[in-house]
Amino acid sequence: MASSLVDLPFRETTKVGDLHRTFQANDKANWGLLATPVKVISSLWNIAAEAFSSQNPPFNPQQSIYFVTSRAAKFSEVAKLLKGLPLVQKDLLLPSLEKTKDLAIVAAYRALKAFKQTQGATLLEETALDVKVDGYENAYPGRFFKEVVELGMGKRAFAELYKGCAAIFRTVFAYTEDGKTVHVFNNEVSGKIVHPGDEWEEGDGSDPLFQMNGYQVPMSRLNAYKHFLYARQFPCAELRTMIERKTYAGVYELHVTVANTDIATWEQSGQNPLHPKDEYVDTFRQACNEIGVKSLVIQMDNQKKPDQLQTAVYVSCKEGYPEAQKKIHGIAQDLLKRGFPIVRNRIEAMLHNQETPKNDDEALVVSDGNYFEFHARLAEVPPDKKEAFKKILSDQPSSGLGSYEKGRFSVAFSTVGGGERYFVNAKAHKVGASTALIAWEALLKELEENGFAISKRVKPEYCIFDEKPNLDYLEIQ
Repeated sequence: MASSLVDLPFRETTKVGDLHRTFQANDKANWGLLATPVKVISSLWNIAAEAFSSQNPPFNPQQSIYFVTSRAAKFSEVAKLLKGLPLVQKDLLLPSLEKTKDLAIVAAYRALKAFKQTQGATLLEETALDVKVDGYENAYPGRFFKEVVELGMGKRAFAELYKGCAAIFRTVFAYTEDGKTVHVFNNEVSGKIVHPGDEWEEGDGSDPLFQMNGYQVPMSRLNAYKHFLYARQFPCAELRTMIERKTYAGVYELHVTVANTDIATWEQSGQNPLHPKDEYVDTFRQACNEIGVKSLVIQMDNQKKPDQLQTAVYVSCKEGYPEAQKKIHGIAQDLLKRGFPIVRNRIEAMLHNQETPKNDDEALVVSDGNYFEFHARLAEVPPDKKEAFKKILSDQPSSGLGSYEKGRFSVAFSTVGGGERYFVNAKAHKVGASTALIAWEALLKELEENGFAISKRVKPEYCIFDEKPNLDYLEIQ
């Protein structure tokens, strides 16, 4: 099913070396020039992400994005990184290219072919495992890992033959909405080939035999954390901002939540204890101090919900979401290396960051996973008034907010400092900042009118990525 380069019906419209490359459909292009990979064949240097946002309709959070892959594990990893976007797995038989090493060209070609079948927003990924073999100039096996290793000699035989060799895992994502323009993002991570022997743990693709630099086990042993360790995270961050037509540049607060026990116990039991041990909390706080972030120990509003150990830090991100994701993943990686299992990454822009939805119309065309979040600390909740406090929170309207009555407003409380300091917390979905603030201020006013003084108001935030939004509601039976 191979195709020659002279038959390709598109041309590149970006410069050599651009991290975000674009390809434009053009049946009259002279593709003989592509005999040398990454050959620039267009002088239209300025067609890039900026043009994309102005030439295409607004993001529709209800319109499916078809991720073309037969690998369930790959889909699961990418779905975590693109949480909130309407991703749908699609397994298609597509032609490929054999005469180029340029993954971007291969991905663009296959994305256009896939679009003819999906007739909708289409995403696919091409990967390569380049292994440095003495005396061999070319990458081996490169993008032919599936054919050479998985369907040929076998992963274990390959790992035994090349263990210790330096390797690079490369990834390229190609995305098109109209079947005419393809946007391509890429990244790579370095490591080496390993053979774990009796501890071999099967996994997706090269995961059982590729060990990333800085880690002591192959990627298959880190499957639960791959989405913030591996090469796919940064292309997906750039992809999200392009799909949503938003960067949310400004100040962010980053929260990484860890399990209430160390990684060895966590992996053995698979259960998050209700309460962490005091010495574990001390270790977490020390780690946060060394990393340079604040540590929080939060008790939830229900005794069946596990406590939450999480980080908090404000960062300024001129490049918006991709920069924020890079920073939060750096924090998560530091904690993981220190033995803390990561259970949630949450990225919150400030209320007035660029492009946060200011009104209900704007809120309807953002990802379903986005929401406004509010926190306020109460001066006191006396024991004899605790039930009255809970009733006020439970009486808040939970749905039907906003101009189109599609908004949701959920309220809960939490405590810190061993249950001494009470916080009231609210989340507002599918409404703009103005509507969300009205609902929040009404709640605080009702609390004050009933004798609950507000001692501190935390700056409102707009959550644009929550890896596990149901974590605040999970109970241990």
